Amino acid sequence: MRIHIVDPNIGELHLTAEDWADSASLTFKLDDRVPGIPGEAFDLKQWYQEWRRKCRLTNLPQPSHLRVLAMDEFTALIPWGQLDQAALQYAIQGEKLSKGYPIRLYVPNGSSECLNVKSIIRVELLYDLELGKESTYGFKNIIKLEHMLTRKGD
Repeated sequence: MRIHIVDPNIGELHLTAEDWADSASLTFKLDDRVPGIPGEAFDLKQWYQEWRRKCRLTNLPQPSHLRVLAMDEFTALIPWGQLDQAALQYAIQGEKLSKGYPIRLYVPNGSSECLNVKSIIRVELLYDLELGKESTYGFKNIIKLEHMLTRKGD
């Protein structure tokens, strides 16, 4: 499964968790950053800085926020300043994640444990200070028109 990574200033990537981890120059044991959690991870901000360098766009401002979307439609919007220790877990003992596949975000010292999002399929780097200084999270709860119409007659 590929993860869709979007930055409006740089472009888009479609990577497997393994490919994404391979593109990071430094991986580490997640337990070093999030005690008690096994597995291998890489640093989100360090990876992002490397991506900017590779794209020769180091003069860009830092993103204001990160938005992640999980397979179950859980979404978290996190101010960039809360991501200094953010880690993306991609494996446990060299094997793909069985829980949280394909990749899982951990935000130590974030404003909520709900920022530790599993099963991420989309990552968006945003540049909009009007999104605020607080994290938000929850399920998208998309309701399709045909569901509303069929329930109306119940």
